[in-house]
Amino acid sequence: MNDVDTNILRGGPARRVIGLTGASGSGKSEAARILSGLGAYIIDADKVAREVTDRRETMDELVREFGGWIVGPRGRFNRADASKRAFSDGVFLKRLTEITHKYIIKEIYGRVESFITDPAPGAIVIDAPIPVEKGFLDISDAVWVISTSRAVRLERVMARDRIARDAAEARFASQLSDAEYEKLADVVIYNNGGPENLEAEVALQYRMFCRGRGK
Repeated sequence: MNDVDTNILRGGPARRVIGLTGASGSGKSEAARILSGLGAYIIDADKVAREVTDRRETMDELVREFGGWIVGPRGRFNRADASKRAFSDGVFLKRLTEITHKYIIKEIYGRVESFITDPAPGAIVIDAPIPVEKGFLDISDAVWVISTSRAVRLERVMARDRIARDAAEARFASQLSDAEYEKLADVVIYNNGGPENLEAEVALQYRMFCRGRGK
């Protein structure tokens, strides 16, 4: 699906790319909001995935592969039933991922390509919960990881999503560990304090990045 030269993307003359990631409850989305306020162009991979999965091209392939049950209300992707099946059916999840990711990656490449040579100031930020190779690591000039202690993340996720501790723990168990995230990072921003601390650190790192003094 990809016909974009990622070497050209990485070598864009005007704008550089930050790959922003972090575990559930880390504060990654808040960091993206701060970066947007500082003038960065944000590509939200989760939003891209929702938009792309509902498109006719994607849905047609999903129906051919899985049948009509994959179509939900108003002809859109049946997220509720697909999520339930993916939780217990690894083969289904693998094939679903193979189909949808190629469309998601194509869309992210296209958005980066559209903005990489834009003379406007500010970096491009790909906000993604999972640091995949294609459409994230391969086109990021620097990977930033928002890292937060497990205890703090647990409390945040339980409060945010109104779920019990065991449900939050199960979610964490299916994700990368903090060490695995940090191993990929050029910059690690620790978010165990208040929002003002996160804002100050993100702003500092962003200024250094835009001046070419940071990763």
